[in-house]
Amino acid sequence: MKSGGLEAAMLWEGFKVVIGMGIRKAEALWVLEDNVQMCRVMEYFGGVVYKRYRIYEKAL
Repeated sequence: MKSGGLEAAMLWEGFKVVIGMGIRKAEALWVLEDNVQMCRVMEYFGGVVYKRYRIYEKAL
């Protein structure tokens, strides 16, 4: 994995643990579409986008 940092190492170790337990599917909830780093990590591990979460803003 090319990404650096503590977060990447923790995520990688977590994936290894759950794969070792036989878990083959998981869900990443509430990852906003503009969270590019997290979206790239999910794509790297073969994740598929099936929902999009967006935050809209309107002045009141």
